[in-house]
Amino acid sequence: MLLFCASFGSAYAERDGRERGGASLDEAVEQVRERTGGRILSATTKKRNGDRIHRIKVLTPDRKVRVIRIPARRR
Repeated sequence: MLLFCASFGSAYAERDGRERGGASLDEAVEQVRERTGGRILSATTKKRNGDRIHRIKVLTPDRKVRVIRIPARRR
């Protein structure tokens, strides 16, 4: 399985998340689903460099697996 951070998703999603103060996991999943038109395979929240990041794995319509990261909403 090929896993990589989609270039369109990462920068755009991180900027979008910061502008709104981050996203809940449900919001992040819906954003990825809408932007890619793909099927969500998994969604988790991890800590990275002191920040909480949603990591969403999606199967795109062209049958590629992508991992997109979106900043989590601050608690």
